[in-house]
Parts: sequence; C-alpha cells; structure tokens
Amino acid sequence: MELGKQYPQAFQFIKQYSFSPYIYEEVEQEVYTGGWCAPMNELYQEAIQEKLFFPMNPKMMVQMHYGTFVYMLKAHRHGIFELSSESVSGAIRLCWNAVTLRDLT
Repeated sequence: MELGKQYPQAFQFIKQYSFSPYIYEEVEQEVYTGGWCAPMNELYQEAIQEKLFFPMNPKMMVQMHYGTFVYMLKAHRHGIFELSSESVSGAIRLCWNAVTLRDLT
C-alpha cells in the first residue's frame, strides 16, 4: 500500500498494464499461475488447510483482496479519501475477518 502511495505513477502504470487488451493471454495466465499470485495462492491454501480461513477457492480469495487494495489506492489517488496507516490497518483487518474461519458455536 505504501509503495502505491509513494509512487503513484508506477502504480497507475501497473494498474493500466494489468488491464491492457494488448497483453498476450499466455502472459496473463502466467501471472495467475506463477508470478506473485502463486505464492499468495499457496499461502491462502495453507491457511485453509490449517482451518484459519474459510474453505473457499484460494485463488479467488487472493484476487478479492488484491482488488480491494488496488481500488483503495485508486480512490486515494483521486482524492476520494486519505489512506492513513490506521485506515490501511483497518482494511487489512476487514479483509482478514472476511476470510477467517471462526468457531460460531
């Protein structure tokens, strides 16, 4: 989050590039199966296996959280709201709580 705030032009470039229609399908697939997604997918899968996270597709969960922070940075960049360390911490807590498996008994 801090990198996106500190380097808004780089964030904008990466965001635009990741949604570009000029990206080859093979490259896009590599991002989802390798790149930064693969380690995150594995981390979420481990959390599911350890019964820390709700049993759901870990790849979907990673994208859900990634999208949350991309759009928070975008809104910050457009002056919709300020991203303070408290609001970022709160967003992280909310994302964690959204997938955390709790004993509801």
